Amino acid sequence: MIGTIAIIGANVAGVTTAAELRRLGFEGRILLFDSEAAPLYERPPLSKALLIGEMDQACEAPLLTAAELADLRLDLEFATLVRGIAPGRVELSSGRQVDADVMVIATGGRARRSPAFEHRDGVHVLRTEADALALRAALSPGAEVVVMGAGVVGCEVASSAIRRGCATTLVDVAAAPMLRCLGAEAAHVMATVCQQAGADMRFGAGIAAVEGRSHVQGLLLEDGERLPCDVLVVGIGMAANDELARGAGAEVDDGILVDDACRTSLPGVFAVGDVARRRAPGGGPARRVETIMNAQVQARETAAALLGLAPPAPQPQWFWSDQFGLNIQAVGEVARSDRVGWARPFDGREGVLLHFSDDRLCGAVSFNRGREMARLRRLLARGDDQTPEALLGDPDLAGAA
Repeated sequence: MIGTIAIIGANVAGVTTAAELRRLGFEGRILLFDSEAAPLYERPPLSKALLIGEMDQACEAPLLTAAELADLRLDLEFATLVRGIAPGRVELSSGRQVDADVMVIATGGRARRSPAFEHRDGVHVLRTEADALALRAALSPGAEVVVMGAGVVGCEVASSAIRRGCATTLVDVAAAPMLRCLGAEAAHVMATVCQQAGADMRFGAGIAAVEGRSHVQGLLLEDGERLPCDVLVVGIGMAANDELARGAGAEVDDGILVDDACRTSLPGVFAVGDVARRRAPGGGPARRVETIMNAQVQARETAAALLGLAPPAPQPQWFWSDQFGLNIQAVGEVARSDRVGWARPFDGREGVLLHFSDDRLCGAVSFNRGREMARLRRLLARGDDQTPEALLGDPDLAGAA
């Protein structure tokens, strides 16, 4: 019988695990550890509201209200570094050891850094509240800002930098912004959106060198072009914080390898969220998905597994982003589509793009059309077998009156 569960990481994955355990009836002790002094905040506002000054602190967007947190009856230990884990035991950096029947690792990840850009002022990453506040202070009007990496966070940072009056350039080796998560058609729409908003762009380009001894002054691209640069934002992805599991002997590979119930290779140890890399059925490549929805889904699966309950119904992957005046949402697996079609052609403000594989809906992207996206998420969750012609001709998806 499980009496005590230790959750390491007070992010959305860790907090959702605790909340789901209580919702499912767990009455035992739940310990929640985090290395930050004031965690329990939402991360999406870091690149938007906090960066542009609409928020002063991350705590203005809490994961839980004070009342909700009290209802969970957690033993909270913040500003506490977990140094190691072993079966039935958590070891803290202070040397104190805490007993726990089960552990859930929700340590998330950290922004990837490039050694070539370290040890210079003016180089920033964005992952924590401290990162966001430092970057905001650097984004003064007129500053020459280069964002290296045009993924979701990189594009959000570029949008915020432009709003703060900075001359902003996006640089990426890919052919278009957010290409991996949106697919080619929607990514090229985003390239037009970024350009019309005032972003300069260099796609299919890498950075060869950084100029400036103590402070970044310019960037030399691989094709020989020089870009002036006062502020360099490195947005080249996230590295999983899997050191605890690695040190305990768990199987790791750019994340902690887990099964379909988020169990690690260590008995009594689970991993959820950005740090977890799920093994694919049939021996396919393991996947690590860095979205809020994935963290929430894995947390619910883990809570059910811990209590011996049936897992929740599977849900298609989904994410959203607010940038350049658009609410962008994507659902499903756009990368495996063999056909795309606009249910509502993008008009500069709104649009709905559908992705199909073997004549079945496999994903979708929407621009400022949340109602249609909600319906598409339901269709994908149910596995409805509607033809491309039926969906592409649907007046509801096209936004007709």
